[in-house]
Amino acid sequence: MRYTEILVERGLNANDLVKHGDDRLNLLLQKISNGDDFVRKGNAGTVKIAKNEKGKIENAIRSGNTRTLKFLSTEGETLSLSKLEKTGEFGSTGEDESGERKMANRGNTMEGVLGAATIARLSARPGKDITADDIKTVVNNFSSKKAPDLTTKSGGGSIVFPAVANDITDNFKLTVKLPTKNYIDFVDWQFMVDDAEMNGYINSCLKYVNDATIVDRFAKFFENNNRPDTVHVVADGVSDMTGRKTDIFMVYIDENGKEKEQRFDLSLKAGTTPQFGQAAAGGTKDSSKKSAKGEYGWNAYKQIFADFGVDVSAIGNKYLGAESLRDAVVAVYTKAGNEFHTQLAGSDDDAEKVWLKQFVNNIKEHGTYNNPKVQLAQFEKNKYYVLDFQRLDRLLDKDILDLDVKMTVSKPRDGGPGWPSLIFYNKQDEKEVLVRIRSKYGADKMNNLIEKGSLLKKLTKVRGN
Repeated sequence: MRYTEILVERGLNANDLVKHGDDRLNLLLQKISNGDDFVRKGNAGTVKIAKNEKGKIENAIRSGNTRTLKFLSTEGETLSLSKLEKTGEFGSTGEDESGERKMANRGNTMEGVLGAATIARLSARPGKDITADDIKTVVNNFSSKKAPDLTTKSGGGSIVFPAVANDITDNFKLTVKLPTKNYIDFVDWQFMVDDAEMNGYINSCLKYVNDATIVDRFAKFFENNNRPDTVHVVADGVSDMTGRKTDIFMVYIDENGKEKEQRFDLSLKAGTTPQFGQAAAGGTKDSSKKSAKGEYGWNAYKQIFADFGVDVSAIGNKYLGAESLRDAVVAVYTKAGNEFHTQLAGSDDDAEKVWLKQFVNNIKEHGTYNNPKVQLAQFEKNKYYVLDFQRLDRLLDKDILDLDVKMTVSKPRDGGPGWPSLIFYNKQDEKEVLVRIRSKYGADKMNNLIEKGSLLKKLTKVRGN
């Protein structure tokens, strides 16, 4: 299947141009000045924008007032940003800046790969560890039978894989639901394995499925129970993406003829990213109705840190009266850091444990959406590991370790102002970081990332290679 046959069309919008600073907007303006061609949406030819429209376009985008933005081509045609294709130079997830195809979000695509690997392992007859070729067989079935539907935002479908042993046939059905661009990558096995990073994740996923006790247990059960089974594995990377952590689940009929659901309770991540949670604090544009630099942002920050067990309300006037959003964020992080330090240095062990329990529970909430069964499975290029956040309860035992906190400020490569982080570490070894709360400024919103450190990984790791 050629990529040019399944490329998803998407019109350009103002957010694409300012999402990561001014570079893309400046590129658009430079192309107008140079008289360069723009690609029409759907790759339906090219068009030039009239140079005298440049100022109007820039003002509308910088002010956030693009709702009614119209401008003229050099031929007098009325255009809007949505009539232009979002090509790689403007951040298309399926192309690089030169317009060449690239992987979309690998983590999203890996949900389909994990589903394919799971079904391959469950249906192997005789039962055995699987290879990459077994996953390839499953993926190629989707490629030949469930082509991407370019009219929808998500893609996928269901395919049945029969498994025969001792003249008994088990039927394994796999349903894959992914955002369309991720599904396009998923059904193109050769493209995935040609990408060195993605190929590494696939190999780590393969090791995980072969090692996973729960997959092995069910594989043996279905193979050896001497009756025909119907098993449905669902890899859903679309439904309720913001409200759940579980990506893979299985439905089957038990020995009593009753339908059972077994969730492979995982929060799936691909790559070395340390992030496992986040908390937004409002928009960063002047036109934002929920501005981070104002009452909305201040209330958000009070709640973010209250969830971790500290009160920052005393610096409300300082936050709201700060000259810039950065100054406001530095002020609230400084206050939070001082409050955290006080709690961690407390002399009343009982009171400290009450606070520490709330702190630990909030970390678990970010990691599992408060579902104690969920674990985090992370696939890297050469390894995988699984974390169980419930193991953080051992932090409540003061004999294990003692924590402290420090604030740092990033040093951007461009020399601009940095943003603060709070780092929680083992007093006995500062290199052992539990978590980091890191402020992240974006063109659209102020975010706060919750990131794991080596200490959290050491405390919670239950399996890996």
